Parts: sequence; C-alpha cells; structure tokens
Amino acid sequence: MIVASLGLMGILLMIYFVPWRWERIISFLDPWSNPWESGYQLTMSLMSIGRGDWFGVGLGQGLMKMGYLPDAHTDFIFSVIVEETGILGGLIIISLLFALTFRIFYISKDSFLRKNYFGFFFSYGVAILLGLHIFINVGVASGLLPTKGLTLPLISGGGTNLIVICLMIGLVLRIDYENKTSMPLTVVNRRVQF
Repeated sequence: MIVASLGLMGILLMIYFVPWRWERIISFLDPWSNPWESGYQLTMSLMSIGRGDWFGVGLGQGLMKMGYLPDAHTDFIFSVIVEETGILGGLIIISLLFALTFRIFYISKDSFLRKNYFGFFFSYGVAILLGLHIFINVGVASGLLPTKGLTLPLISGGGTNLIVICLMIGLVLRIDYENKTSMPLTVVNRRVQF
C-alpha cells in the first residue's frame, strides 16, 4: 500500500512539474480553455462529431478531413466517420468492431474447451487488444480519454498497425479452422486422463 501511494505521488509530481504534461492534462479536462493551441485536436474532433448529428452530412461531405482536424485519417478517423455518417453510422461501426471482438472471444473459448491452450491464449490476447484499441480510440475522439495516438483497428490509415492486425486476425482464423477440423468436442471431453 505504501509503495502504491509513493508511486502515485511520483506520477502526480512528474505531471505537475513538467509543463507540457500539465498542459496536456489541462487541455484534456477543458479543451475549450485553449482551443487554438493545446486543445485544438480535441475541440476539432468534438466539432466534427457535433456536425454529424444523427445522420451525418453525407459520405465525402465532411470538412474536418480537409486539414482542419490533425491526424484525421489515423487517430481521429472515428470523428470523421461520425461527421459523415452521423451518430448512427458511428454506432454501426462500433457494433461491427465489437462483434468481431466478441467472435474472437468465442473462438478463444472454443480453443480452451478443446484444450488448445496456445489458440486460447493467442486469440484471447488478440480480442483484448482489439477491444482496448477500439475503446481507447473512440474514447479519445469523443473526449472521454486523453489523446493517445492509437488507431482504430481495420479502419485507420496506417501501414504497420493495419498489417499486424490483419496478421493477428489471420492467425485467429487459422486457430478457428483447427478447432473446427479437430475432434468433436464431446470426444475431447470424454478422453481418459492418466
């Protein structure tokens, strides 16, 4: 308990005494206090989401991607999606991405039941990674979390991140294939253990 308290105090002191860290925290808590400098990205993101309303301004009709919102194609792609397709379009994108995440959790559970522990741990890790990336990216774009620089999986423009996520999903698909072509689950559970 003492170590945790000292660690927390150290982190708070590092934030307080380093000016750019303190400015970043202040701009996260109140981006409208300095909307043209430290709070610029978040205010533009919130304005983009606000412009979208329920049904959006139409595909290709958004203004924020024209250079007003920095990193609109990577870190803040969700803001551009909501601006163009509306809150309903954003909810559909989030639902599809979380459906993919929950399907990977199901593959992980199936691997565990078939005693494929590598498949279980790998697919479980991929599901957690995708879920956290989605949660953090949407949270940053909507102002619920401080700016992190994480992309939205399978949507944001980016080379290495997109390739790695596609490779991970490909390996999860192979794990699912191995699960489906292995012995039936009832045979696996009836096996005699020595």
